[in-house]
Amino acid sequence: MASTDLTARWAWAVVSALWSAPAWRATANVFAALAVVDVRMPPTHTDEGIRAALVIRRQYPDVALLVLSQYVEESYTTDLLSAATSSVGYLLKDRVAHVADFLDAVRRVAAGGTALDPDVVAQLLTDHRKVLAVLKYLGP
Repeated sequence: MASTDLTARWAWAVVSALWSAPAWRATANVFAALAVVDVRMPPTHTDEGIRAALVIRRQYPDVALLVLSQYVEESYTTDLLSAATSSVGYLLKDRVAHVADFLDAVRRVAAGGTALDPDVVAQLLTDHRKVLAVLKYLGP
């Protein structure tokens, strides 16, 4: 389903589609309620996206963030959740293929909630110390 189909069907507007973290910085004055960010972005396809997400969280705390990743990277998850636990999500790209799951996560994060991929949660649960650190930031 193309983004134009989604925006027409759900009355969402795509303000900007950027393919690199530097491009995002050039349009930082564009108001957005939600940013969907891939962990790996040009130019190096390493961690520009997660770094951009953390900058967005720090400089624009009212912007909801949904981060997409090919695989579970625990440090990215904990960095993202340590910045704030509201209006934030971390999904594996496989989950995006299920459009209903993706749209549910978008709605939840945009409404101030949290959307964590079940595989991300499972990976975090493998190390008790990491779970305690995440729970500390999630609160009661």
